[in-house]
Amino acid sequence: MRAEELTPDTKIRIRPSSVSSYLHCNRKWAATFLDGYRGWGSFATTRGTAVHAAGEQIWTESIKANKKIINITAAKDAAAQSVDDRFQAEEIRLDDDKFETKDGCKDSAVEGAEAYCNLAEQIEIPAYTEKFFSVDTGDNIEIAGTSDYISKDGIVQDIKTSSKKSTPQQHVAQLSVYARLAQLNGIEVNTTDSVIQNIAFTKKATTGYILPFKLDLDLSSYLINTIRERIILTRINPLELDLLFPANPSSYLCSPKYCAYWDDCDAVAGKRKIL
Repeated sequence: MRAEELTPDTKIRIRPSSVSSYLHCNRKWAATFLDGYRGWGSFATTRGTAVHAAGEQIWTESIKANKKIINITAAKDAAAQSVDDRFQAEEIRLDDDKFETKDGCKDSAVEGAEAYCNLAEQIEIPAYTEKFFSVDTGDNIEIAGTSDYISKDGIVQDIKTSSKKSTPQQHVAQLSVYARLAQLNGIEVNTTDSVIQNIAFTKKATTGYILPFKLDLDLSSYLINTIRERIILTRINPLELDLLFPANPSSYLCSPKYCAYWDDCDAVAGKRKIL
């Protein structure tokens, strides 16, 4: 699909997990979700998906048994299988070094799965894991996504992997949208507090952290309404896409390594000459 092919009948999904990319660069978000540019996976994203798979294995089994079951072997197997599945399903671009290989990714993912097993000892069995929610906002635009973890007392949480201890504040927008989405689907959620379950792959060790922070539902409403309004205006006049979704060449993610639209983006023409 290209932006010029958008019509009022075109179904568009706004994913809570994409809100962060919108904040980094409006144009990259539109290029991906409105203009048909397909990105690729990386060592870090593939490893992160694998740790999510380990968490899903643990909590699905625990919910089913109604008691905490942390099977380290099963969690590691889920992580390793996830890496195989991602390499099979999508293009994975690896940096040119000895560590960034498929086997290296699998080894690191398994290490992350073990760290998550250790972290899970501190976490209660959730009410929901990998729970899909959607809300039709009208105009053939929906908000939809899968929440990693919602505790029995309604705290929406997310598993994040990083190369150093995560900064929870950078996830406020995404988790606030997830909380609102769950709330609109009839789930009694805590609309103030959230938690990041962080697995940090540092040079010294792979470590898990529980990182509480505060939600901002006003911010989530503003972002969703802004994206929604700009989608509607783009349908009316696709030529205004660059105006409605401006590029942000100052973002640290503004690089051909991270952005499929980078080669076609006029806003980074100067950068292309430098690189």
